[in-house]
Amino acid sequence: MITDMWPAPGPGGRTRARMVLLGEDVIFEDGPTDRIMNTHSMRKSFLSLLYGIAVEQGYSASRYDAFGYTWWISQKTGTVWTDGYGEQYMLIDPVRDLTLVERNFTGNSYLSTLRWMLMGEFRFSRSLNGMIAAHAELARWVDENPGE
Repeated sequence: MITDMWPAPGPGGRTRARMVLLGEDVIFEDGPTDRIMNTHSMRKSFLSLLYGIAVEQGYSASRYDAFGYTWWISQKTGTVWTDGYGEQYMLIDPVRDLTLVERNFTGNSYLSTLRWMLMGEFRFSRSLNGMIAAHAELARWVDENPGE
């Protein structure tokens, strides 16, 4: 049970965190991944993905008729994207067995999310573009170093 309060970042602090998995191994972490709320959020995102796979493959019955993620499939890159409520992203590259998860704090309400989206160049704290760039770099590394 999580009993810790949300730790507000200090001046210049960050609430955004990223974690990259290659198969079962964590190969990259960025941001305050040691903060219990960030770790909890990334864990929820990943477990939700695993639960969805288990339901789809018939290992478990679905408890809900809907879920709070939007999913996209990119034919150009061969990746699957999720966009969760409150700027929580996941990028899945099944060909390279890569999973990137990012959680950003935006206030988690439709009004604050709309305000965030209307902020021009600061939209999504540039994190979506950062995730795209991180995937491109990791994909290039995996392609150049097969089996590592």
